[in-house]
Amino acid sequence: MNLNNPLQFKTKNPANKTENSDALLKQNHKVILDFYRLFNTPEGERVLAFLKSKTLDQPCWNPAYGENAERNAFAREGQNHIVREILKFIEYGKGLNDE
Repeated sequence: MNLNNPLQFKTKNPANKTENSDALLKQNHKVILDFYRLFNTPEGERVLAFLKSKTLDQPCWNPAYGENAERNAFAREGQNHIVREILKFIEYGKGLNDE
């Protein structure tokens, strides 16, 4: 799974993706390191596993919700996005140096 583009959307300027990633790293260097340190502990790994089990490991769309299934799916995808952001920050943090 590609955490940066889970739905495999095509962009008009794929080269811009690297520029955006670099800008994100520079702007949020300390916060990204905080995410990495926090979730790189046994407690953080347990919390992350819990978050993933409640979001990414569950389907977004459920036909049992009837006419509200689509609305529920949008809300669930928003929850998934937050967990994907955490995973992305952890991955970015692996390559950063403390400053």
